[in-house]
Amino acid sequence: MRCATGMQVALLVMLAACATTEVETLKAPAVAHNRDFVGGELQTGRPGKSTLIIKRDRGVQGLACYLRILVDEMPVADLDRGEKVVLHPDPGDHVLGVSPTSGVCGGGYAGATASLVAGQTATFRVGFGFGIGNVFLQGTDS
Repeated sequence: MRCATGMQVALLVMLAACATTEVETLKAPAVAHNRDFVGGELQTGRPGKSTLIIKRDRGVQGLACYLRILVDEMPVADLDRGEKVVLHPDPGDHVLGVSPTSGVCGGGYAGATASLVAGQTATFRVGFGFGIGNVFLQGTDS
């Protein structure tokens, strides 16, 4: 059996670290209070509202920055790796966005539309795909 060289091991580590991995919603801690920009009904909810969960993947990529979450162009939170923000917006269509908070991580803006229904929960994940700065935002079932 042939052993891998240091260069091969380094290449494998780099490839494994390129993409982030999804975190289970129940295991993701809430965003730290100092990086949560909303309050009131949007955060606590009431009957007739919908629930929107946006969670950030875990992984090495993006270690040096937070991902800023926007709902209808309003900043709502800066997520660290593995964190989530839970919001209770009015039902209807909402524009979601995400972008790194600094140029260190590279990448730009990614967006999606969420069609929210009263009393139901929609979950989205944000993270980095393969390649430097490949920020994404997508719906998820978990």
